[in-house]
Amino acid sequence: MCILLYLGGGLTVFYSLAGSRVHGGPLANALPVFGQTLYGVFILVLAFCLQRAHRWAWWSVLVANVLSLMLGALSVGLGGLDNVGSAAIPVIYLILLTRPAVRGWFFEPRPSPPLPEPSDRPTTEP
Repeated sequence: MCILLYLGGGLTVFYSLAGSRVHGGPLANALPVFGQTLYGVFILVLAFCLQRAHRWAWWSVLVANVLSLMLGALSVGLGGLDNVGSAAIPVIYLILLTRPAVRGWFFEPRPSPPLPEPSDRPTTEP
């Protein structure tokens, strides 16, 4: 999951810095080149936070892909089957996000690290 976001964000930044328009969906195409660069950096930060198991990042990607799927379905309904690709990528992300192992990574409690024993603590004697 994170690898796909790293690739997408990196390619968005690369193409925007090269001065080329990237086909990143309706949001990225509506932005100017500087906005596309910031959008790519945001995707890279989001991928990093997903890798670090931040729950807010999981929810953010989930909501963004549900909205993207709705927009993709609307574009398929209005524009025909030529726009199926815009609905396929959010489906892939949603399948990956809702796998039991992925949900377990984000929502199972993690054990806290043990505290050092009092004898292991450094003393500050004068």
